[in-house]
Amino acid sequence: MQKTKKLTNKKGISVLISYVLLISLALAMAAAAYIFLKPFAEKPLPEEACPAGVNIVLEDYNCYDDDGQKKIDITLKNRGLFNVTGVTIRMINETGEYPFLEGGKINPSLSGEDVLPVGTTKEAYLIYASAISHIKIMPFRKDSKGYQSYCTDAIVIIPVEGC
Repeated sequence: MQKTKKLTNKKGISVLISYVLLISLALAMAAAAYIFLKPFAEKPLPEEACPAGVNIVLEDYNCYDDDGQKKIDITLKNRGLFNVTGVTIRMINETGEYPFLEGGKINPSLSGEDVLPVGTTKEAYLIYASAISHIKIMPFRKDSKGYQSYCTDAIVIIPVEGC
């Protein structure tokens, strides 16, 4: 009778050992995750948002009809304190923002240089389909990894007439 009791007790001990091993494995995984993620929590990646001194203005615009296509030539000037990598331009009509047919982005150059340094002027054109009432100018900069970051504080919506 004692032999059977000892065998039963061994079964209970093996279940207990499996629970101890399972808990030990979970704690080891948690410790490994902590060690791996601790440097990221101590030194987060730097935020490379647009500085507050970005200011792109619409110097001039001219709406005209070119062989049945409605076009608008615009001249932008960087009056801010920082260079801008590029500018996205959107047109707005009575129904809201809508895409244009062609143009609308002053892209960064292939060399990665800023296309709108401080104090410079850049011209662009857009082809559109129906009357527009406003132009939305959205400057952006690229961070060290090449990601585009729109300067939300520098986005402007300018009314236009005769377009």
